[in-house]
Amino acid sequence: MALRPPIINLMADAARRSARPLLRDFGELQQLQVSRRAPTKFVSSARNRTEDSLRRDLCRARTDYDIAVASVGKEKPSLIPTKRPCWLVDPLSGLDNFAHGVPHFCLSIAALDNSGLMASVIYDPLRDETFWAENGSGSHLDSQRLRVSAREDLYGAMLSMPATSFQKPNPQQSNTRLHDLSFNEIELRRSGSIGLDLAYVAAGRFDGCIAIDEDPITLAAGVPLVLEAGGFATAIDNTNNQPPEDDLVAANPSIHDHLIRTLTGF
Repeated sequence: MALRPPIINLMADAARRSARPLLRDFGELQQLQVSRRAPTKFVSSARNRTEDSLRRDLCRARTDYDIAVASVGKEKPSLIPTKRPCWLVDPLSGLDNFAHGVPHFCLSIAALDNSGLMASVIYDPLRDETFWAENGSGSHLDSQRLRVSAREDLYGAMLSMPATSFQKPNPQQSNTRLHDLSFNEIELRRSGSIGLDLAYVAAGRFDGCIAIDEDPITLAAGVPLVLEAGGFATAIDNTNNQPPEDDLVAANPSIHDHLIRTLTGF
């Protein structure tokens, strides 16, 4: 049984406490679906309460840390402080799922210092699953050690991919490359929660994940999980950015190589 490091206990406890009212709010959403506008304000309030709870718990525990929170909707990507250690928080990865009553969302927290991402927690409150990783301590689901999948080629692979068009560096060419992936007998998914997608790559449930134009804070917690589970997590151009920028390819080593070659044309 894996003993969780102190920083993981702190992050996981904060996520669990913050998720309790979120679960209650999710249960009440069904009563609001009869109105087209009512859920919007309700969901925004639910996310804000979760953010406030995480801020309170994390900042009280580590007064020397800054905190940065993922942007919402089509807002510009969040700015990540770099002068001090920092919490990178997404209070609700899967906001649209939550708003429509789809039971697939999570809370994510990453810890960042001058050396890069140190540790992360992704908590799925509906399934009560806590994915966590710390540098050098492996990647875990609760007390179970995680490993990425062993699949070696794209045939039959299950990937999480964005619904939006891939816009870099040549939109027409890149759209074609993403389109070509769909003809390789690949199972393509867009779950609506990039946090859980990356956790599922670490757990071997997905063989890979492609994220395009995402807030880097939303991506941050998944990177240590994938790396500590034996996978790769890089930008589209195969550079290792910690924290990530606005795009990410995360997969087991073989699938990662196939995806990078397909997306870059090399």
